[in-house]
Amino acid sequence: MNDDPVPIRSALALHDLNNLVQAVLPWIDASTPGLACEDRIAGVRAAIEPVLAFLRNGLDGLLAPEGTCDERIIEGTLGLVAPQTPETLTLRASFPQEGVRFGVGAVVLQRILLNLLLNALDAVGEHGTITLTVRNLGESVQIDVCDDGPGMGTGTSPGRGLGLPGARLLAERAGGSLGLLACDGCGACFRLEVPRAA
Repeated sequence: MNDDPVPIRSALALHDLNNLVQAVLPWIDASTPGLACEDRIAGVRAAIEPVLAFLRNGLDGLLAPEGTCDERIIEGTLGLVAPQTPETLTLRASFPQEGVRFGVGAVVLQRILLNLLLNALDAVGEHGTITLTVRNLGESVQIDVCDDGPGMGTGTSPGRGLGLPGARLLAERAGGSLGLLACDGCGACFRLEVPRAA
């Protein structure tokens, strides 16, 4: 990708807009089973909020790492992908008992997690397990998103498209990191580490 920030920001914004549309569509689709009207409205509102933040703040607002949030942003992001999760797929999340406060803005964290979760859903398909694990580590918070899909494969590297490099850029701008972990017996496991709020 070109190092000019405007094309990079534009490409990332379009990719993220695609992710948001992908997350919103099942909430709108009347054929999605098991969703009452109130649930559909609440899901669409939750999914639209990042789009509204984009429109209000422009590209700089979407890339701004400032702010704090707690585990509710993860719960909300899991709620966004819930209608796309087949009943034959298991989606697990575990949080520290003491709770967690992220030293990164909610929109940035949701963008990273939405990318990782949608990639995992694509990899796993109709059957399998996606596990999201959150740990407090002193001054940082670690989030692992792992699946039991086919994995990244030998000779491939993460970030062949826009999503993972964009998520990595967001994590780095927030003072954190995002990388692929080596894992035996699992598909892919990505580790996001971001600052912990005081």
